[in-house]
Amino acid sequence: MISNFPKMFVGGNWLLVLSLFLLIVIRFTSTVITNWDFVFDDAFISFRYAQNLADGHGIVWNTGEAPTEGYTNLLLILVLAPFITLGFDPLLVVRILSFASLMGVVYLVYSEAIKQEDTDKTTAFLIASILLLYPASVEISLIGLETVIYALFLLLSLLAGNTFIYDQSTKSSIKFSLILFLTALIRPEVLMFYPILFMTYLFYKREERLPKFRPLMIGALWIVALILIYLSWKIIYFGDILPNPFYIKAANKTFFSPIGAESFFWFVTVYHLMVSLSLFSFVVYYKYIDIGIRVTAHSRQVFLFGLLFVLLNLLFFSHTDTLMDLYGRFLYPLIPILIYINIPILTKMIRFLTKRTEKYILLVPMAFLSFVLFVTPLNIVELSQRYSIAKSRKIIRYPYGALMHVEQKVGRTLAEFPDIKDVKIAFGDSGMIPYYSQALWLDLVGLNDSFIAKTKDINKILDYYFRWNPDLLIMGGLKDFKWGKGHGPLGDGEQWLVDPRFDGYRYIGTCFSNNAYDLHFFVKESDTKNQALNAFLKEKV
Repeated sequence: MISNFPKMFVGGNWLLVLSLFLLIVIRFTSTVITNWDFVFDDAFISFRYAQNLADGHGIVWNTGEAPTEGYTNLLLILVLAPFITLGFDPLLVVRILSFASLMGVVYLVYSEAIKQEDTDKTTAFLIASILLLYPASVEISLIGLETVIYALFLLLSLLAGNTFIYDQSTKSSIKFSLILFLTALIRPEVLMFYPILFMTYLFYKREERLPKFRPLMIGALWIVALILIYLSWKIIYFGDILPNPFYIKAANKTFFSPIGAESFFWFVTVYHLMVSLSLFSFVVYYKYIDIGIRVTAHSRQVFLFGLLFVLLNLLFFSHTDTLMDLYGRFLYPLIPILIYINIPILTKMIRFLTKRTEKYILLVPMAFLSFVLFVTPLNIVELSQRYSIAKSRKIIRYPYGALMHVEQKVGRTLAEFPDIKDVKIAFGDSGMIPYYSQALWLDLVGLNDSFIAKTKDINKILDYYFRWNPDLLIMGGLKDFKWGKGHGPLGDGEQWLVDPRFDGYRYIGTCFSNNAYDLHFFVKESDTKNQALNAFLKEKV
């Protein structure tokens, strides 16, 4: 490999590759440094389930209560539990897995590009590096969620499906089903892949051969059997086949959710290059224009398979309330697929861009800037901002007064209260405070409470709340001490905090943040334990 290095990047192209490599290293290093202390509340929901599993309580939200499914990433929870048992920080573990997965996606794209006709190693490197040039790739790898891991498995599923479409063997059909099932344990919407593969396999025109039905049906039976086993376990364990997030985020009557539509347009805007290239590739693959790309029946299937899945996902998430869509995390896993299906077009573009740099090295800076600005114009501005941050020694980009850091501090402080595991707390942000404090927790949004998730009648939810009888209520309020319109059935505090039964709670103080709302604390004055909690909160929190 080392002896072949000079042949890989001949002429001026070695300088182009080196420049791009240095840009990626600088971006990665600066982003990791400036974002390392960032914490994201949603990630700690999964960590709490994994912690309870590691402690021997099973996959439960509150120890001693019935299991409830407030997550959609079972495989991540199962992977994290042993690491937590060994004493590892789950956030660090997910970050390492995410960066490893990101490199895995880049390697897969590079390998697939190498297999394409007329794609040299320099061009393959440039195509694979596109994912690393997008700012979200590093940020999402740091937030502690399954997003990048899912992106890797999603691309593996696509490649396995394409292999099956090409060779029509029983082995590849079963392999696709197994990979798809594992991917569904990370995020279940990937199961939309199978009907797309089924239609693509059956109805697309082939070169001198008919589709084989036996391998297709065997693979279908495998995925159906695995799903039935999994759903049977869910019914036995949780009493339902659907997770709570479905009832909160996807079970709405409108075709387009306002929040989902916002994520859709954000995706199209930020990743406009890949979206535009996909439309152009569609025109090329269906011979409306000829740019010298060899189009085969299989290459059309590869493109169609990936494009249909992307479009179906865009429609699915347009209907879903993609709340807390940090860095566009819900749709980000589609980017590697768009890069992959556009490899032929990207190859043509990059070869056109670099063909002169082998003879005229002075054109390398122009080619470098053209490539970077074409992929993501934000890089130049972003790098200058990060240089200013580093120069001023402001390493932590997110001050400790940020809302999620305030919640992190509250959770760690509450953990010091005697018998905190017997204290009942109700709040809508159900990530860091319940994870760090290990208190009994009522999720007012309903993601981690089956009754709230499935019930639409606010009066019934209020009856349930007062039966649960929390010792401490935390509410997010606006800066002017007015209640805002939060998410979930109890998001509008003005609607339910006027209930006479709430008179048993006493306001004891507020934690201020640098974000849109602050945290107001109310303690139920009913026994001596709550008097001690009142005093503790005033002193410590």
